Amino acid sequence: MKIKSFLTIAAAGLLLAACSGNQGKSLDQIKNATPGDSLVYYFGEINGSQFQSLAKSDSTFATEAAKRSYVNGVKAGLNSFKSNDEAFNRGMHLGLQMARNIANFKEDYDVQLDKQIFIKGLEEALSNDSVKNMQDVQREFNRIMNDFSSRKDEIDKQAATKALSKEAAKMKLAKISDSLYGGPVDKKNGVQIKDGDDVTVKVTAKTAAGKSLDIPFPSSMKVGARNLPSQLTEAVKTLKSGETGKFVTTAYDLFGRRTDQFKLAPKDVVIMDITATVDPVQTKEGE
Repeated sequence: MKIKSFLTIAAAGLLLAACSGNQGKSLDQIKNATPGDSLVYYFGEINGSQFQSLAKSDSTFATEAAKRSYVNGVKAGLNSFKSNDEAFNRGMHLGLQMARNIANFKEDYDVQLDKQIFIKGLEEALSNDSVKNMQDVQREFNRIMNDFSSRKDEIDKQAATKALSKEAAKMKLAKISDSLYGGPVDKKNGVQIKDGDDVTVKVTAKTAAGKSLDIPFPSSMKVGARNLPSQLTEAVKTLKSGETGKFVTTAYDLFGRRTDQFKLAPKDVVIMDITATVDPVQTKEGE
């Protein structure tokens, strides 16, 4: 089975273009264009447009040099493909994936993986006399990978703690826990918020550098619920109903290993302005 046919990819791309209202451009610059020429030209435009959209959210792709590099990469892929050798095409696909994995591993764990050793393992598994138990191999791979992840977690945690302490001192905020500093900035006479309270919350967040963050914090919550970040719970519990507080924590403490989903580094300090109000029905019943 082929990895993915052109028609499947093209159909998906054309569907995306239809959804986005892309009508395509004329082919005046291509003399005597056939329907096939039109199809592949428009598919090129679709992918070019997608890269332009990517560049809007990641400025590293917005330069002319980056666009030329992208086109050169596409050309390299087109010229490497062998229509009569699917085994080669699959190998090329894996090679590109591993090149990216090796680069990412160096960035994430500061460990340079040896691509020649990867090839050696690949070739051994393909040899006729290979009698490896793949369950044992997978188990050992997982063990080593978990060791690397644990080591990275400890490094990220230390860097985050140091950055948080420094920023909190700069902002003169009180320590609530090792991963949270802050407190109310406007005093109210409302009831003290506690575990079990149903509250309406408004949270705005930004980095210490001032970049606004689109983090999906809840607009209402039961204080102490297990599905909430502990930093949010602890911050809200320092407030009385109706109060607003300013708090700082880190991307690592909020998201753990998922910081990249929010385009943050683990040690990035996150500043949160939180306003919390206890459900008025609940307050009335408690009086």
